[in-house]
Amino acid sequence: MEEKKKPTRKRKWLWIFLTIVFAILAYAAYFYLTLPDVSYLEKENPKTTAIIEQRKSEAKTEGKKLKIRQQWVGYGAIPQLLKNAVLISEDAAFYEHEGIDYFELKESIKRNFKEGKTARGGSTITQQLAKNLFLSTSKSYIRKLKEFFIAKRLEKHLSKDRILHLYLNIIEFGKGIFGVGAASQ
Repeated sequence: MEEKKKPTRKRKWLWIFLTIVFAILAYAAYFYLTLPDVSYLEKENPKTTAIIEQRKSEAKTEGKKLKIRQQWVGYGAIPQLLKNAVLISEDAAFYEHEGIDYFELKESIKRNFKEGKTARGGSTITQQLAKNLFLSTSKSYIRKLKEFFIAKRLEKHLSKDRILHLYLNIIEFGKGIFGVGAASQ
């Protein structure tokens, strides 16, 4: 009768390693496949956003009801001066990058590391749109990673003007005030 071979130490570590790699790949696939579909935004305006829902939930937790004011404005009806002001203050390289400004991201990381805290943001308008539409204001690496991939999807499916149009109509200007239309009232 032949004796069963005991698994070698190397073989055990190989199985552990392969299991870890498989788990990481499975999580990465799940992570990517559960990101939101953004293609509908090409022709439709969102009915609500994650930030609006977060603000409502925060108000409810405080025992209050938040009145949401949002009035969609066509892209052509938004003054070019306002568009330029937002671009200059939020993302001067908006029309040059593909959703992620790697130079600004690198500078932000360097400054934040130097100061030991979040002292400077590096998010583009596209990343802010991704966060406002689909994520939350929470500060986590997972949220930033999701924001990165959603921004890439937005850039793939939408024109720069459409991204800016959506951003200007959903950005939070004050308590319950979303978008340039409501802010101008």
